[in-house]
Amino acid sequence: MRKKIFRLSVLVFFLTFVTFFACVPAEASNVNLTIINNTGYQIYHVFVSSPASNSWGNDMLSSDQILRNGDQFVVSVPNGSRWDIKLIDEDGDSYTKRNWGSTTGSGPFRATFTINDID
Repeated sequence: MRKKIFRLSVLVFFLTFVTFFACVPAEASNVNLTIINNTGYQIYHVFVSSPASNSWGNDMLSSDQILRNGDQFVVSVPNGSRWDIKLIDEDGDSYTKRNWGSTTGSGPFRATFTINDID
């Protein structure tokens, strides 16, 4: 009798475990997006948002962070999506890549900004 109860408990646990992970969509995972500053200027603000958004949201850099020319900055973004990316430099100039990314694959995702990306 105890063996039957134990087996039943293991079976219920296994089915619960499988059901939980089968319901989590693959798109829910995040991937790293590496932003590379090759603008020739120091970057003081980095924004990443969905192309469908009307807002840039919060600055990804903290108030004491500076992305110097040649530096890289890594942000975590939803997998399987595209992004709008905006940098603002020391003079207030902005550099934007719109609808950037990939809807397939897992990276690596690297967005290199140069002076040609200035708005």
